[in-house]
Amino acid sequence: MTVQERLGILFILVGPGGVGKNSLMGQVLEQIPSLKQLPTATTRSPRGNEVHGIQHLFLSLDEFQQMIANDELLEHQEVHPGKFYGVPRSTVEEAIHQQQDLIADIDFKGATILRSVYPAHTVAIFVAPPSSESLETRLRDRQDDETDIQNRLNRMADEMLYAPTCDYVIVNDVFEQATDELMAILQSTYQGQPAFTLPYALEFWVEVYLMRDGALIASDAQPFR
Repeated sequence: MTVQERLGILFILVGPGGVGKNSLMGQVLEQIPSLKQLPTATTRSPRGNEVHGIQHLFLSLDEFQQMIANDELLEHQEVHPGKFYGVPRSTVEEAIHQQQDLIADIDFKGATILRSVYPAHTVAIFVAPPSSESLETRLRDRQDDETDIQNRLNRMADEMLYAPTCDYVIVNDVFEQATDELMAILQSTYQGQPAFTLPYALEFWVEVYLMRDGALIASDAQPFR
């Protein structure tokens, strides 16, 4: 099936904050002119060279809440305390029907909703850090606020649980290799080729704590692939 014969596809990058999703996205956007970034709605402030309407729709909380009231968002989440993100309904639906491919960095809860609404038009790609220590180093290197760093690290365990449910997983250890893997996924999707497979197995550890009245009564750690 050629690009002209199919409807648009939304490529969803999912993973912990600071893992490098936007850097990877920037690389493939430069290499695939027909691919566009989906500007998601957010109440956070712009970073660096971010432009309203390109990377995000930068909104006040009142504007964001009005979009919710008008049913203009397919999904919305408070990803970090006081910072809301959402996916504009009209942008996605128009792109799908106009054969426009989109790529976006979306929270794992939002990704779950989008994949349920558009199962035939979404490809979920989980971007994982090589370790929690490396992720913390990246967050500190980019001089994030200490509160933001701790919120992102605390959230990482829940985000990593989403990895096995995605269509693909990329470990962003060597950036050039991760970029090549993302490009291979996009190209194989366009060409209708067999699923791209990683040359290594991924294993994550999940630790479960049982608490009662603030006291730890049991804990267990188990690996899963």
